[in-house]
Amino acid sequence: GGAGGAQRGEASMLDLRGLHVSDEAVGAVLSAKRAVDAPVAQPAYAFTGPDYGALVYARTAAIFATIDHVYGKELGAKAIGRYARRARFRHPVPDDLLTSYEEVLGPDVRATLREALFAKGWVDYRVESVQSTKVSANAGVFDRDGKRETVAAPTGKAGDYEGWALVFRHGTLRFPVDVEFVLEDGSTQRTTWDGEGDFARVPYRGSLPLKGATVDPDHKILVDRTFTNNFAMASGSGSTKRTFERTL
Repeated sequence: GGAGGAQRGEASMLDLRGLHVSDEAVGAVLSAKRAVDAPVAQPAYAFTGPDYGALVYARTAAIFATIDHVYGKELGAKAIGRYARRARFRHPVPDDLLTSYEEVLGPDVRATLREALFAKGWVDYRVESVQSTKVSANAGVFDRDGKRETVAAPTGKAGDYEGWALVFRHGTLRFPVDVEFVLEDGSTQRTTWDGEGDFARVPYRGSLPLKGATVDPDHKILVDRTFTNNFAMASGSGSTKRTFERTL
């Protein structure tokens, strides 16, 4: 069910006054509640009734759609197509599917799929804090509190801003993820974090201070457990209206 949303359009479930919701997104959100109840890849008799529908259909769709979104739909289609052609007229096993994805997308994707399908794998990306300050030209050796301290020269020119977004990754799944900085004038800048560690202090440099930051701004990672913590305002620029808008 869920995977078809991308094919039928972003408003395949709901189109109400500009609010577009796909059945892909609905399936992802509903299955997230059941993601840690049981593995997706287990015999049918091992499921409870609610888990079966949420995991076998919606969660499976969300997992493979996430792979397509993150690594590219063409490569995802190539991997699943290779599996389908090899498996026809045979009795395939799960390893056949994982091998096809490994051959096309590499061993990291194979490991991610195994974790997601067999081990109740989950992930939750969160922007913890956002800060930026104006670059100061001061550098050199200073006496502070009775100690001599060396201050390195700033990396940007005076008048620019430097800062960062502190992004956390909770859970057992790993995906490269985009981080979008929102500047004071509403414009944006993007960079990518490989998602390998538990957290990253993603650096920013520009001519304007930061207003906020979003992790996974295009909602590629449908298996993200909670989407409401993907955005944070910069220190000193809080806005209830902005936070509410980003949450929606």
